[in-house]
Amino acid sequence: MFVLPAALVALASSALAAPAAEKRTDVSSIPSIFSQLHAFDTSNQVISLTNNAIPPFSFNNWGGLSSLNLFDNFFGVGNFDGRFNDLQFLLDQSQQIQILQCSVVDINFVQQNLAILIEAMKQLLLTQICDVESQIILASQFGSRWSGFIDDLRHISGRNVGFDSFVSSQLQAVIASLGGSHVDLGFSGSNIGSQLQFVSSNFNEGFPLSRLHSAWSASQLALLPPSLVGL
Repeated sequence: MFVLPAALVALASSALAAPAAEKRTDVSSIPSIFSQLHAFDTSNQVISLTNNAIPPFSFNNWGGLSSLNLFDNFFGVGNFDGRFNDLQFLLDQSQQIQILQCSVVDINFVQQNLAILIEAMKQLLLTQICDVESQIILASQFGSRWSGFIDDLRHISGRNVGFDSFVSSQLQAVIASLGGSHVDLGFSGSNIGSQLQFVSSNFNEGFPLSRLHSAWSASQLALLPPSLVGL
């Protein structure tokens, strides 16, 4: 008989229990040594995992791949996924944070839209980059960026929650790119977040963070096979 690990039992209890109210505490996320060590070539170098800061890692022409030429020009060396970008909310005419009202849409419609975007990302990566090593690095770069956004939603990253309105408005250019039309849109990764749009939600200063943790824990349990959690 399979015995559920104690850590998993604790996670299940946290996810399934009714979240209790608690005082909100802001927690800053400090990237671990593993998240800073984004990639390395084990064939010719040895990495010592110590408490010492890791020098900024460059991917320019990494592994001799010309497809990675000027890779670091986008987010910058030491800012692999843009997590250290400066974020600035859009302001209205009275210099207050501009608020975009969230609208309720059928969740299946939202899932369809997200699925389309993800599959389009795969298409873009596979059809416009031919080196599998570069595909892995780019997928890791933007996968890490999405993971960072989840941490923003959980309010554990220390960053504000929002989306860059200018960058998101360029979606039609991405669609054109999939059709073979490639245009420099005139921004770099380090600019992302400089036109951050705030969106209303049910989250406020008194919102119990335990509910955010419960939602995240439940989603992690959902990734496990039913047999593993005894369902």
